[in-house]
Amino acid sequence: MKHLLILGPALLLVFLTACGSAPSDTATTETAATAETAATWTVGKMEPLYSANSQGYYRTTYREREGGNTVYAYDLITRVSFDTLEEEVLCHLPGCEHDTPDCVSYINIQTSDVILAQEDGSVLVYHAAFSDQSGQNMLESYQEILNDPARLEEAYPGEAGKAYVQDCIDMLQQPSYVDRISADGLTRERLVTLPEGVNPGLVCRDENALYGIVKEGVFEAATNIYGVRIGLDGQVDTFSIPDPDYTTLLGGWNGQLVLCHTRSPVDMNTMYLYGNYDGYYALIAQDTHDCWLYDPATGAVDKIRLPDQNVELWQVVGDQLLYNRKEAGRYTLCAYDLMTGEARALCEESNMGTDASPVQNLGGMPHFVVSYLNGSITTVELSTGLTWSQAELGEMAEEIPAGFYVNRPVCETADGNLLLELYSNSYRNPIYLMVPSPVTPEEDTADVSASLQAIQDYLQVTQDYEEAAEEPSS
Repeated sequence: MKHLLILGPALLLVFLTACGSAPSDTATTETAATAETAATWTVGKMEPLYSANSQGYYRTTYREREGGNTVYAYDLITRVSFDTLEEEVLCHLPGCEHDTPDCVSYINIQTSDVILAQEDGSVLVYHAAFSDQSGQNMLESYQEILNDPARLEEAYPGEAGKAYVQDCIDMLQQPSYVDRISADGLTRERLVTLPEGVNPGLVCRDENALYGIVKEGVFEAATNIYGVRIGLDGQVDTFSIPDPDYTTLLGGWNGQLVLCHTRSPVDMNTMYLYGNYDGYYALIAQDTHDCWLYDPATGAVDKIRLPDQNVELWQVVGDQLLYNRKEAGRYTLCAYDLMTGEARALCEESNMGTDASPVQNLGGMPHFVVSYLNGSITTVELSTGLTWSQAELGEMAEEIPAGFYVNRPVCETADGNLLLELYSNSYRNPIYLMVPSPVTPEEDTADVSASLQAIQDYLQVTQDYEEAAEEPSS
């Protein structure tokens, strides 16, 4: 019987406090006292951390390396081609077996690297170093095992086991960095090495840089919180954010960073009585969040209170700010238009929503987000609030292989199709299926209106031509 050896990842936990909430007729502007120095860069067109481009969808795929009676696990970066829906390893090095760190696509199983697809076909890989005590403990443990041959052979037998332990040690000693894998899959180069101790959790990007936030300390006891801009030219800039104990980076919009600010610590309107098993009662803060638009170059802050109380912010999707409205045990997914200041409810949730992740639209503005409604994954259309369950998405397909089920849509292609991710309970890696993107009633109306307008334009041109022909020539 073979044994599978995987040490569970000691993930770098970056808690991003969600932000935004409560209305006011006008947004007030103030200068952030914490912006001590003006930034030398400006925020470009921001987007979430997408992992697809016009060529395909990119992910990490679980692999196993055998060594005697033991199996050692690792990950490879792969691409699912939109043309074939087949999954291929990005590495195209001649003769590479794709099972050692020398492979261009290789990733240690214990990392949580972020994969970002570039439109030129290349791929960025962001590795966050293990900066907490658990990472140091893992490193010391592996080093002790490697230095004790008898223990090494018992815990990680064979040459494959020794190579696995050395790989883990090398990974744990790496700083945070950004690599680029070339479009031809032949090279992997280091673009940026972050300073020691700067290990941000990424939030969003523009065409020139990645943006993240650093919380130094453990969980809520963070001693220092600040933002980081990682330029793809190798320049790393840190910047302060206003009221950092209650504020975090959410994304970017219109040349500004979008901050999520927790208002509950100072607002008695969001307090409620709470009793424990000993019968003691206390006023407890019920978090509600505001949106702050922050210009790091000037330190100016535009404070926006959304037209709802008890708000939990999720994402910036184009000009839309997605949030949950919480009231009387019910949760409503809402969208706030940053351009017009209008808010609208999309759909109601019987259980607490845990996210609203945009489905990347390679042809332009995202149409859909994936959320957790009624305890399951649901696809929500942003303009109408129409929803589709995994089963309903599966019904759009001509045929789903036996034993597989739809997990989620991963992206919308430029030609109007959804790429669906399918899993099977007996198969570790997913397969993929392409279906036509659902058309909303508003889009139907827009198509009909456009057709009617084209007909009207044609009739008007024809009428003008006939009238001109009937006029007597002078």
